[in-house]
Amino acid sequence: MDFPAVDENWYCEDCDLNFEYCDKPDFLFCPNCGKVLKNDMYQYNLDGLIDSLNNLGKSICENCGEEFDKEYNFCPLCSEKLKKETIPFDIEKDNSVTVDWNGEKALVYDKCVYLSNPHFAVGRIIKCISSKNYTDEKLECDFKRIDETLPEKLTYDEAYSIYELNGWGNLVHIEEFISKLSQDILESDQFKPNEKINYIENERFNRILKLREDLYVKLMIIESGINY
Repeated sequence: MDFPAVDENWYCEDCDLNFEYCDKPDFLFCPNCGKVLKNDMYQYNLDGLIDSLNNLGKSICENCGEEFDKEYNFCPLCSEKLKKETIPFDIEKDNSVTVDWNGEKALVYDKCVYLSNPHFAVGRIIKCISSKNYTDEKLECDFKRIDETLPEKLTYDEAYSIYELNGWGNLVHIEEFISKLSQDILESDQFKPNEKINYIENERFNRILKLREDLYVKLMIIESGINY
């Protein structure tokens, strides 16, 4: 599969200046007027990300406590007017995007991300953000089940390290959060930290990611059969 060429042309709309091969992450503003530099491919990705974040909105019935599609205006159960909720995000001065993550700003897209991932996939960020509640609940459930001290919720970067694998035809499922790698896991050779191993009929494999010194996540990654 051929990918489009990375657009290396950064320009200032106000000054009509072009800066080709502007590949430094900190070269963000026009040296003439100080306005943020633009890039067509970057802007295309940015617009797609903003549209996707806006589409993550939902409608909530404060009477029933139920959530519905964002297009619903009235509760189908009790007919009360629904409260609209959106994903809190901001477009910053440098044309980056931040979202609210556990009460703090998390950077999800900027020039550095673009340069390191020129074929940027909006879907992985959206999967990470839309799965936040599930990920938090899964973490709490797994640690309560084994009666261990509950760790702090995942940072955005930790959660994204899981869901960035959700691409290239892969579907990622969180099997279990664990605090340490037991000897039987290591000796069984079924899981190895940070390695894709144990293919089963070329359709699925297991992987463990080390998130912190005392926090790992066991994943099952299923290949959907899409070849690139």
